[in-house]
Amino acid sequence: ATTHGDRLASAKSAFADDSPSDALQLVEQRLQTAEGFLNLSVDHVLCREYSKLRPECRPIEVSGLRRVAEFIQTYCASHCWTSPQPGASGEHEIIADPKTLSIAQFVYNVIQPVTAPIGHGLNVSWHPGSDGSVPGGFAIERLVKGSRRFRYVRGAPPDPEPGQRDRFVRDFSGSIAEMLCAGERVAPWFCTHWWGQPMLEFIECICAHAHAFLLGDDALYWLFAFAGKFSAMELERGAEASVIEYPFFRAVKLAEGGLLVMDQNAMVTRRAWIAFETAIVTRLKKTFAVSTFDGGKGHTLALDPVPRDHRNPNRDAAAQQQMRQRKFPGQRLAAMLETRLEKANSGSARDVSTLRECIEQILGGYDAADKELHTIAAATLFSLGEVQAAATRALNRASQQFSLHGEVEHFVKARSEHNLGLWMCRTLRLQGQDVADEDVATIGKSLLQAVNLDSVSLDLHGSKVHDAGAKVLARGLEAPVGLTSVSLDFELTQIEDAGVAAIGAGLGRAHHLISVVLDFSETKLKDAGLVSLAESMTQVRTLISVDFSFYGTEVADQGVVALGSFITKSMGLERISLNLSETKIGDEALKEVMAGVTGDHRLNSVVLRLAGTGISDRGLELLGSCLASSRFLTKVDIFLNATAIGDVGAVGIGNGLGKAKRLASVSLSFKDCRVGDAGAVALGLGLRKCAPLSVVALDFSGTQVGDAGAGALGVALGAAADLSSISLDFTGTTVGDSGATVLGLGLEAASQLRSVSLTFNDGPQKAHVREKVQEILAGFSGSPTHTPVTRRAHAAQF
Repeated sequence: ATTHGDRLASAKSAFADDSPSDALQLVEQRLQTAEGFLNLSVDHVLCREYSKLRPECRPIEVSGLRRVAEFIQTYCASHCWTSPQPGASGEHEIIADPKTLSIAQFVYNVIQPVTAPIGHGLNVSWHPGSDGSVPGGFAIERLVKGSRRFRYVRGAPPDPEPGQRDRFVRDFSGSIAEMLCAGERVAPWFCTHWWGQPMLEFIECICAHAHAFLLGDDALYWLFAFAGKFSAMELERGAEASVIEYPFFRAVKLAEGGLLVMDQNAMVTRRAWIAFETAIVTRLKKTFAVSTFDGGKGHTLALDPVPRDHRNPNRDAAAQQQMRQRKFPGQRLAAMLETRLEKANSGSARDVSTLRECIEQILGGYDAADKELHTIAAATLFSLGEVQAAATRALNRASQQFSLHGEVEHFVKARSEHNLGLWMCRTLRLQGQDVADEDVATIGKSLLQAVNLDSVSLDLHGSKVHDAGAKVLARGLEAPVGLTSVSLDFELTQIEDAGVAAIGAGLGRAHHLISVVLDFSETKLKDAGLVSLAESMTQVRTLISVDFSFYGTEVADQGVVALGSFITKSMGLERISLNLSETKIGDEALKEVMAGVTGDHRLNSVVLRLAGTGISDRGLELLGSCLASSRFLTKVDIFLNATAIGDVGAVGIGNGLGKAKRLASVSLSFKDCRVGDAGAVALGLGLRKCAPLSVVALDFSGTQVGDAGAGALGVALGAAADLSSISLDFTGTTVGDSGATVLGLGLEAASQLRSVSLTFNDGPQKAHVREKVQEILAGFSGSPTHTPVTRRAHAAQF
């Protein structure tokens, strides 16, 4: 067996100038290996003969990058890839370790040869010599679709004679992306990076980003190394084109977000083009994320919680984000605070001139561009819990609005030690449990300077905040003239009526509020505080969405009646969510809450949590009557767990919702209530009258519903013409084999049904019920009246 040294010597000999035929054979072998391993299709390009796909629409999938990583690990050593530039000895260095292969070296050894120009022979009578020699250099001959083509390994096809037609197509794709896909695609993510970063680390960083954002292997990223045409770069961007016409700039504009892949030495912070691309991403208000490689794996950092942080509904997304990002090496990002675009490495003299011109035109000059970079770096560092003087100075000097998300203790530290200001802060989101009144007062005083603030979110759940801190915070909420969104979580704090009233008074003076979320669950709030809050909120005429939670408080009818008056007067409200579970409210109070939602009231979404309250059948009947008269209602979620609701209440709410002409989504929970077969049947008959109804979720667990009720419910809902998704829970009921069978047969009539979730008892009849339901639901994928769906979507849950 040959040793690695033998292979290196063979490679060096093959590439020597005196053995072109060996070099041609070696190149041909490598090209064929790459095209086969990476699943590249030359036909995608040859069918056009020249590129017709716009460069900004040539992304690569994560699966393609994984194949590239496997290809590198398999062939880097055996193919004896070399560095693009010769070393001190005049020879090209052999890259023996695939882990050290850089992006630029991969382009040189794989992408450029695979996408090199191919000459298209037209009435060409000559053939390559025995050594591969052809006019103009050395080439590999290929027969493609009956036509001879030549891939020039050295040199280029000769120019045509004056007045003669060019016999060669010189503008080959030059883009790996076009050999992976025949059509244009738009990448949601634009990626910027340093070309010297090891390719395997780079791919791991992108995979880590896809993992954090819950993107699959088909996720698309725009990478210049795969989208660019290295054989005709000037042609693609235009010799005299401005930067805004460059492929990368057009790709950024099309993307939803920008990903900065940071190498271990933070070289990206010292490269002008990379810094410029990052500044463009932030200037265009794209979602910004950073990925880096550390400790043998990729890590992703973002200002806001990413989709993976939201995956567990039982855990706070911000807390999940903090845990996920704690291993991110912040010192690399801190290097961006020192970036100076004017002094950064810009490449050629032409690049220096081009950058200077576009930075002046697009970003307003070097100083403004530097501030843009420093601001995004400082804000991202703050989300990591890094409180630095340099970062605080960057935020105080910001000329563009920024978002600040992190812990209360870090905010207080930055404020007290470095005098952090919020002059240019647009969004402030802070959370913390070990928070005292003085900390909240610090936040409130900071808000007095936040003239550009648009959104505030404070999660003080379980903290030591009392009325004193809430009052200072309330005064701060009055200051930002453009404040449109407020979210305050005081659950399990020590706040009482006076503090709640102060918060209401502060919000009542914020005359541009659109969305308000307030959580006073399990506090000492009573009717007096809620009345003051409701009266103050009535002064805000711009509200569209409110979400109030008073779970487990001493709120009773008087406070809820005042809340109903607020809803009645807020004619612009479109969405309302009220959590009144475990309070002392009764039927009449519930009626007052929804009494004003009639006629021209714009309310289209209602969420009511009434578990453990004194609501009876009469109250639910009244609620149904109120909702029936709403002209715009499209979505209703009502949770009545552990109440005295029985069949009469179910009939009342079913009849009421059946008259809501625009209702499309209904979720009702009767868990541990007294509802029986009659209530289930009436509810189904009422809901099927809703012509646009498409989503239904009903929880009858722990109720008195049996086979007759379940079966009749299925038949009734099966008649809902637009029903596409249904979820039914019969855990703890007597529903068995016969009820499940009729239920399934009834639902089979719903021609638009695409998603079914059924939950039954885990008892002796479980196997029989499962077999019956699965047999019926299997018809969904085979019936010609149903669009084929995944088995998982129709699987009954037991």
